[in-house]
This record gives sequence, C-alpha cells and structure tokens, in this order.
Amino acid sequence: MKLITSITFISLTSLSLVVLFAPAVALAAPATVAFPNPLSYDTFAELVDAVISWLVIISTPIIVLLIVIAGLVFMFSGANPNLQKTARNIIFYSLIGYAIILFARVLMSVVTGVTG
Repeated sequence: MKLITSITFISLTSLSLVVLFAPAVALAAPATVAFPNPLSYDTFAELVDAVISWLVIISTPIIVLLIVIAGLVFMFSGANPNLQKTARNIIFYSLIGYAIILFARVLMSVVTGVTG
C-alpha cells in the first residue's frame, strides 16, 4: 500500500509541474538551434568514401599478416592435409575479403559517377 501511495505522489507531483510550467514553455520565444557538423564531410558520399578509405588502410596490413600466417601454417603442416587445406582457406578467404573491400571502393566511384 505504501508503494502505491508513493507512486501516486510522484505521478501527481510530476503532472502538476508539467501543468504549472507548460504555459511558460509554450509562450517562450522560439529559439534557433544550430548544431555544428561534427564531421569534416559535407555529403554522404564523402563520408562513405572516407570509411572505405579507412577500411582499405586498416585491412591491408591485416591481409599481409594473414597471408604470412597462412604461409607459416602451410610450412609447418608437413604431410597433414587438414592443415594444408586450412592454410589455403586462410589465403583464399582473406583475398576474397580484400577484394570485397576494393570492390566497395569501385562501386562507390561508379555510383558517384552515375549520380553526379
């Protein structure tokens, strides 16, 4: 019972504050609010191009590292065909991922060229 009384008191207090201050807020002079652009890019295309450029810069050393790791796995695999297949898969999928990132840059250039 005490909880219900407490919730009712809080609700009525909040409602009375809203009713009390609502006219003052409604009649206040309209203010112009200007939010500065936190990005250094003006268009969405520039932002996407910057993100793709960042992905290329970040992914290039990762791809090189993956290929080196795959080479080491391949060297130490010996006659184990499972490890050889794992090394080939590492190289294959890392190159596919890098190709997708590069294709995103090409696709962005094509879309920008078509739409102007």
